[in-house]
Formats: sequence, structure tokens, C-alpha cells
Amino acid sequence: MRYLIYALIFLANTCIGATLLQCVKVYGILPNITVLAVVSLSFLRGRGDGAIAGAMGGVFYDIFFGSSFGYHGILLMLTGFVCGAFHESLNRESFFMPIILGGVASLFYNVLIYVSGYLFAGDLGFVYYMSRLMLPEAGYSALLALPVYLVIYAINGRIERTEKYRRKVHWGL
Repeated sequence: MRYLIYALIFLANTCIGATLLQCVKVYGILPNITVLAVVSLSFLRGRGDGAIAGAMGGVFYDIFFGSSFGYHGILLMLTGFVCGAFHESLNRESFFMPIILGGVASLFYNVLIYVSGYLFAGDLGFVYYMSRLMLPEAGYSALLALPVYLVIYAINGRIERTEKYRRKVHWGL
């Protein structure tokens, strides 16, 4: 059930990214709400669910926007796994951490794209990409991290209540 809800989150995420976010471009830069959803889920659920959510979000991204299937899935899976490491050590109710994690994860994801997609192809314009794309997108994503986190936080609370109820009914606890 949880993974079906993740799929619905990323389907809605993809639709919003393809329609509404196109209207809020700032100098051609869009926030990466797929990374923000992956970061939010991995921060709330841990490494395993973060990796699964990242792979799922990446597959949706590859299906609708990507040129090669699985590329963004692997990169987002790695991003979700790394961000899931903060699940146990940080307070989930702190709304400051998702902003920081959202910006840093967006930067991490873009560096992974640069290294795997551009650097290996011989493009050495790292400073250009960092100043013109990566940092502005990380900042823009950090601005939208809190609203995305609040939505995912509410959905996660509902998932946890449902799972707790099902465990109680199933096991009689």
C-alpha cells in the first residue's frame, strides 16, 4: 500500500513538474521537486524507503522526460539512500532540516548528473554549470523544500497511522 502511495506521489509530482512549474521558471531554472519528494520520503522513512522512492521517482522522470531509461532512477536512488541516513539522527518535526537537505540533495544530484553525463563526455565546464545551473537550482529547490516536505509529512503520517492500525488488527495488539 505504501509503495502505491509513493507511485501516486511521483505521478502527481511529474504532472506538477510538467505543467505548473513551467510557469515559475526563473532565468530558465526550475526547482527539482522530484528530488525534494525523494528527500522528504527518505528523511521520514529511512534509507530503504528512500532508495525505493528515489528509484520510483527516477523511473517516472525517465519515462516522461528522460532520454535513457534508468539513468535518473539510479541517481535518485543513490540520493534517496544518502538522505535516508539522516532519518535516525535528526528530528523529523524540525522543519529547518528539510530545507537544508533539499538544497544539498539537489546540489548532490546535479553533481552526480554532471560527473556521469558531462565529465565523462569530456565537458570540463564545471564552474560554468555550478554557477549557472547547480547553485541556482539548489537555492530554488530549497525555497520549495518546506511546502513539499509538509505535504509529504502529512501523507506519511496517514501511512503510519494506517500501518499501525493494520498491525493492531492483524496481530491483535
